[in-house]
Amino acid sequence: FTDSSFIHPIRDVMGYVAAEKTRLARIYYGSRRYAKPILPYYFVKNFDGYDIEAQLRSWNTALTRAKLLQEKYQKDNKFIIYRHETLTKKPEETMRYIINEIGLNYESILIKPTIGGVNWSGNSHYGPQKGIAKNLNSNFKNVLSKREIDYINHSSDKLVSKLYTDDIPMDLTKIKHTYFFDYQRQKNM
Repeated sequence: FTDSSFIHPIRDVMGYVAAEKTRLARIYYGSRRYAKPILPYYFVKNFDGYDIEAQLRSWNTALTRAKLLQEKYQKDNKFIIYRHETLTKKPEETMRYIINEIGLNYESILIKPTIGGVNWSGNSHYGPQKGIAKNLNSNFKNVLSKREIDYINHSSDKLVSKLYTDDIPMDLTKIKHTYFFDYQRQKNM
């Protein structure tokens, strides 16, 4: 696949941990992953049967792998990284950039997806959505406790502060490897 392009989204740490906590809470309470009934936020917010540190390591490990892949394959812009939050804030601009880089024609269906001509309702833990949902970026407040939010902020603030950019594409190679998880070990694998 020498002519391929790779598109890699990066999710905000709060959104990632909230989504994983919701997924695990749904399993714990016996609810199905996406189908109804949707587990009320109250149950998710009070669920503490998961390892928040493992979720943070998983998020940072994924970012580290993305950085390593970008370092290796960035030439000719064949490895494109974008922030999920940038896509939701500026969907048309983000999609136009990506489509242009991979040599396809832009079509409005990219920001208003359908399946067989019917609006696609997404695959969110928060229920059906229309198109690219902007409101999901703040949903973490509904499922994470203040204690969890404070812990996530404290544990990841140095790297997160480097990620708050709406640059399209996002360039992780400009961020020092010391902010990432076990960078040198992962690089040597």
